[in-house]
This record gives sequence, C-alpha cells and structure tokens, in this order.
Amino acid sequence: MKAENEFWVGYIGALGHSYDIKLIIDAIKILNNKGIDNIVFKVMGEGVLIDEFKAYAQTQQVNCEFTGFIEYGDMMVNLSACDVAVNPIVGKSVASIINKVSDYAMAGVPVINTQNSPEYRKLIDDYNCGINCESGNAQSVANAIEKLYKDKDLKKQMGRNSSKLAEEKFDRNITYKNIISLIEEVI
Repeated sequence: MKAENEFWVGYIGALGHSYDIKLIIDAIKILNNKGIDNIVFKVMGEGVLIDEFKAYAQTQQVNCEFTGFIEYGDMMVNLSACDVAVNPIVGKSVASIINKVSDYAMAGVPVINTQNSPEYRKLIDDYNCGINCESGNAQSVANAIEKLYKDKDLKKQMGRNSSKLAEEKFDRNITYKNIISLIEEVI
C-alpha cells in the first residue's frame, strides 16, 4: 500500500543485462542526497541480476522494493499507483517498441526513458508522455525524476498523454484490426 507522502518510481520486466537498474538507483541516490528522501523504487520482475541489484540498492541506501514476479493484473495495479515509470535500457541495446512500453502507457504514467530507439523516443516526444534522458547518465535521470516530482501538473498531464498513447497505438482491439487490414491489402 502506498503511503500518502511516497513518490513511487516503477519498473516492470526482466532484471538482466539489458536493463540499467543501477542507473535508476544512482539517480535516486542523487535525489536522496538533495534531501528528496521519500522516493520508493518499485522493481517488479525477476532475472539473473536480481541479487546484484538488491545488494547495490542496499549499498547505496536507496529505498527499493523488489517484488519478484507478480501476476499481471496485480503488477498493473502497482504500476498504475506509481508516479512515474522508468525504461532504463542500456545504450547498446537494439530494442525498439517492447511490451513494457505498452504496459506503461496502459497504466497512464509518465515514462522516464533512456532507451536509444528512435521510434520510442519519438513517441515519448510526440505524445509528451515522458522525458527522454541520456543513456547511462544518472544526473540526467535524476533531473527528470525531480522535474516530475516537483511539477505535479506536468506529471498529471504526461500521465493523461500516456493514456492517449495507449489508446491510439497499443489498444489491441484497434491495432489487430489494422494489422489484418494491412495483411489483406498485401494478399
């Protein structure tokens, strides 16, 4: 249960080599050092680096909750309660529009993104549903979190824009029909 004074930063997905979870921990540590100490990093998922990430969070004295794997519906409830979501993909990743970005949009939360994919960065900018940051730059991520932490109106607007992105680009009732139409045109 979210305490009234907490600010949740959420992540869902694998805890492996493609995701820079330590970057988010470092960004939150920067904010903690500035006196912003009510941030909780909610990490929902499992993977080969979970123990390393847990140890790193403890060493940095950053408030992180590692939930492990949770059922999809419960995960979406937790994600929807987050103030922001993070997409901390390492710079060399070739990923583009991955499943987690549609979940983030469906949850209606602003996204802080370090993924270099031009397609996703463009969606973030076009829909004004989050902030693109430099991959590997903890200060850039800290600045983005702080901006949304301090500007509640911007955070709410970006959340609404995220929902709009979900409706227009990730609603399977619409997108599947569009895919079928494209296939029929080709055939």
